[in-house]
Amino acid sequence: MSKIVIKKEILERVLANSIALCAAVIVYFLVLNISHIFAGIGSFARMMSPFIYGFVIAYLLKNPMRHIEKLLSRMIKGKNSAALTRALSIVFTLLLALVLLTGFISIIIPQLSDSISIFVSNLPLYMENVDRFTKSLIDSVDFNPAIVEEVLSTGQTFIAKLSELISKLLPAAVNMLLSFSGKILDIIIGIVVSIYFLAGKERFTAQTKKLVTALMPEKAAAYLMEKAQLTNRIFSKYISGQLTDAAVLGIICFISMSILKMPYALLVSMIVTVTNIIPVIGPFIGAVPSIFIISMVSFPKALGFAVLVLVLQQIDGNILVPKIVGDSTGLSGFWVFLAIFAGGGLFGITGVILGVPTMAVVYSIIKEIIEKRLRSRGKPADTSEYL
Repeated sequence: MSKIVIKKEILERVLANSIALCAAVIVYFLVLNISHIFAGIGSFARMMSPFIYGFVIAYLLKNPMRHIEKLLSRMIKGKNSAALTRALSIVFTLLLALVLLTGFISIIIPQLSDSISIFVSNLPLYMENVDRFTKSLIDSVDFNPAIVEEVLSTGQTFIAKLSELISKLLPAAVNMLLSFSGKILDIIIGIVVSIYFLAGKERFTAQTKKLVTALMPEKAAAYLMEKAQLTNRIFSKYISGQLTDAAVLGIICFISMSILKMPYALLVSMIVTVTNIIPVIGPFIGAVPSIFIISMVSFPKALGFAVLVLVLQQIDGNILVPKIVGDSTGLSGFWVFLAIFAGGGLFGITGVILGVPTMAVVYSIIKEIIEKRLRSRGKPADTSEYL
């Protein structure tokens, strides 16, 4: 019996086609069952929420803890100094976070609640002011009566809708707070988990490297760990920078509004602080409702606040961001916009906030692959060569 000789090229082609067919079948079934897959992921995430909270808390606290640990290591010497330094740094970091959070809740929240209550109670008066201003403006200019009637009717409808919206938002805010309080147990467990993460972060990292090295080829494992370090570096610098920048800008906004005696300084400054966490478009998102709130009390002061926002954005863009955030992403404006809108469309507010650093990681990896491939072909890797 003669031997059947199969060429290596044919065998490789058959194997490649088989893998492609299997992958296509898997993708087909994944698409058909995408709703069940997302439901399963959601259920798993809810079950693991204490560990997710713990990881997030530990990730946010690891940089402050590192600075505290460096300071303590200069002061504590001895046989068990490393363990003692680590334990004290965790305690001091958690105490610092607790003090800041308690101060925020005890000082800011009551004043913020009072501002919102006053705004809601005075809303009918503010609406009358707007209506009076609109009528005086119309009287001073010779408009067509039909157009005037249409404008007034539209304005009254808008006022009614706004009042209805606010009356619905307040119970929704209360429900949100109640749902948050229902997760207090998960958050407490998350704090305990974060202590374990912070205490053994080097060991957890080493165990992950050990697992990756055991399961993957050497080059693939090295590449994955390198990209994990890149991801951690980008996310860590970006998140800490954005939070610091937003807090500093909010404080400057509050001080400026207090000096200029603008209404609802604390409420508006909180809106500016929270929305400024979102890059590029965040300041404009916060400016619109803030200008509207101030305009209910005084139109000139609303215009003054609009000018103040422009000044604050110049300070933020030219001084605060370069000093605090720096070029942590390396993305151009186009990719930042794409990351914000794509992340927001897919994952809501979480995607808006984390879309930019995620895009930075993906962009960096794709750029490295493309440039490496070009160099292997003897082609220039610099983009300017292709202009």
